[in-house]
Amino acid sequence: MFKLFLAALAALTISGCIPPDYQYKASCKVSNAVLFERLTSVFVQEGLQIKQVTSNYLQAESTPVSGEHGFTKTNIWVISVLADTVTLKASTQNKLPNYSGVVDVDGTAKKDVTWYWNVRREIESICDSKVLVFERGQ
Repeated sequence: MFKLFLAALAALTISGCIPPDYQYKASCKVSNAVLFERLTSVFVQEGLQIKQVTSNYLQAESTPVSGEHGFTKTNIWVISVLADTVTLKASTQNKLPNYSGVVDVDGTAKKDVTWYWNVRREIESICDSKVLVFERGQ
């Protein structure tokens, strides 16, 4: 019963605080096919599976992992390309049976968060461009 109370309290606390919405952009001159092919190998190394892919869109997700207080956690990368601009979004989805919330990764993730940093570094390497992180207005 106490765990259920803590989970409900956590859900209320999280839902009461709307986290900022972060996006990343990078300039990229390589073809989408090359970009997505190289990223796919990094996703696989980091335990993420391709969930959706088109000629200019790629979404990869980790397998949901059970965590504290009944939460399941899924890490997600969404990449879209328009002309020479790659727009990226990294987030973690937390779920309870009656709650779901998504928290964006803002670029200050600890260095041991390899699912984030290895993908971000690979994008910078492929595109020969720094990834810029910015907070979008709500």
